[in-house]
Amino acid sequence: KDGWIVSGSDDHTLKVWDLDHPHGPQCIYTLEGHKDCITTVVQLQNGRIVSGSCDFTLKVWDLDHPLEPQCIHTLEGSDSINTVIQLKDGRIVSGSDDHSLKVWDLDHQLGPQCIYTLEGHSDSITTVIQLQNGRIVSGSDDGTLRVWDLTKPSDEKCIATLKDPNNPDKPVLSVIQLKDERIVSVSDTTLKVWGKEVKVSNKIPRKLQNRALTPKEIKAIKAAANQVLPS
Repeated sequence: KDGWIVSGSDDHTLKVWDLDHPHGPQCIYTLEGHKDCITTVVQLQNGRIVSGSCDFTLKVWDLDHPLEPQCIHTLEGSDSINTVIQLKDGRIVSGSDDHSLKVWDLDHQLGPQCIYTLEGHSDSITTVIQLQNGRIVSGSDDGTLRVWDLTKPSDEKCIATLKDPNNPDKPVLSVIQLKDERIVSVSDTTLKVWGKEVKVSNKIPRKLQNRALTPKEIKAIKAAANQVLPS
C-alpha cells in the first residue's frame, strides 16, 4: 500500500512499516514464519509479498487478508535463497546457494510450484534481473553472468555466459539494465558495462600502424570481443 514498506532481518521476521501513520512512521505488523534470516523481499503485481530466507523457503504473504497479514504459500527450495524477482508474466525466479535458479508458477493448476530449475553456475547465485526483451540475467559468486531464454528447450535455456577476463574470479554482486539495453554488473570495486553489440575492426588504427601491438592493447581487444550480449 502507499506509504508502507517491508523489511526483512536476521531475527527471521519481516516488518511492515507505515510511513504515513498519524503518530509518525512505525511498525504496524510483524510477519513470522521463517526459521532463519530473511535475505530478500519483493512485492508482486497483485500487491502480495514474497520473501526468501536462509531456511531454504520462499513465503508468499497477503497483506490485505481480512483478519491480518498472513503467509498463504510456502515454496520449498533446496538451499538458502539469495534473490527473487517477479517476471512480467507473473512467474517468479529465485536464486540460491545451490548454484541454481528456480522458476515458480504461483498460478499453476496444481498449486504454486517450481516449473524449471536452471543450472549452469558453479557457485551461489547472488542477483537476477529480467531484461527488456524478457530474457533473464543471473550473477553468481563464480564470477559470471548468464543469460537465459525461458522460451528455449530445457537444455538450451542458457544462451550466453559473460565473464570479465580481467577479473575472472571476482563474484558478481549486482546487475542492472540501462535504458539503452546495455547491462552493468558490479564485482568487488569495479563496474563492468556489457554492450548489446561490439564491433571489433580488423583494420589496425592509424596510431598503431608500423609497430607491434603491446600486450596491454591485445588484452583490451580480446576483452572487447567478449563483451557482447546475445541478440
